[in-house]
Amino acid sequence: MINTTRLRTIGSAGVVAILAASMVGCTEPTPAPEGLDNSVHFLFREFYGDDETVSAGLTGLMNWFDEQGDELLDERANLENAGAFSVEPLEAGDVTGLPLTDDGRDLRDARGVIALAEIDCSWDESEALMVRADQAVVFEGENVGYERRYLSSRGDYELARQELDFSFIDEQLDVIDSAELGGHSRSLLLTDNDVFTSNLGVQLDYQLALQFRHRIFDIGGQPTPASLLLSFVSERAVAEDGNNTIEQTYGIEAHVSLPSGNTLRVVVVWVEVDSVWLEEDSNIVLSRTVNSAQSQSERLSDICTGDVVLPEEA
Repeated sequence: MINTTRLRTIGSAGVVAILAASMVGCTEPTPAPEGLDNSVHFLFREFYGDDETVSAGLTGLMNWFDEQGDELLDERANLENAGAFSVEPLEAGDVTGLPLTDDGRDLRDARGVIALAEIDCSWDESEALMVRADQAVVFEGENVGYERRYLSSRGDYELARQELDFSFIDEQLDVIDSAELGGHSRSLLLTDNDVFTSNLGVQLDYQLALQFRHRIFDIGGQPTPASLLLSFVSERAVAEDGNNTIEQTYGIEAHVSLPSGNTLRVVVVWVEVDSVWLEEDSNIVLSRTVNSAQSQSERLSDICTGDVVLPEEA
């Protein structure tokens, strides 16, 4: 049975998408991962997997959230409690195929954290904000500057959200660039982003690969609109003074429609920063990463409720 409380009013295209999503379970289902660490590793590793596989990962994540996630919902971190937000480091199999520079990186040094928030945005509102080019405006104060380049059709991707009519991915895709996107521009959006930051005690510029994926997924047997965002930095970024570096960073983010009409935003980041201002194994980076994500979520809520009014996108 379709839980209509999870969906907004839809047209015929949306009905087709829902029925197609519900048919995924007619074949032998992919087992959902168990627990937080397994679920977020699974979603990062299988971002380019078929729709059924990604649905299984989201099911695992939401199962964990229903059982334990409330403890971290909307919570902020500090130097004493940062461990409560920890996620196990990625493993070699999780990053296979990503275009990463072979610079001797050790994945165990990229410590992971999770931030969870229920934002006062519908799923389509939150995704529309995340897709905008002017991220320095959307998240005012988060970065000194932000420049985005779309490597695939933003128009196709946004039209799919508006019509709830997505392309179906029924096979494992390679890590793709725009030339390999094929007919999946309604379900995947590829971007490169130049980020100019002074956060985390490090002042430097870096290039962030950020990929979007969306559809009505079969989450725990219920057709549910959701978006995933995969991010990574291909090579270490060094500040001009040579004293501060982002050695490596990876992220997986989920925006999942809730029965209330709001959206659950789950942000997982693995990061290794080397700075003369930080002690080795310092929790400063972890706590600031969590709190930055929570500030972003509050900003999204303020935009959606009208407390913050954004200018028209240039």
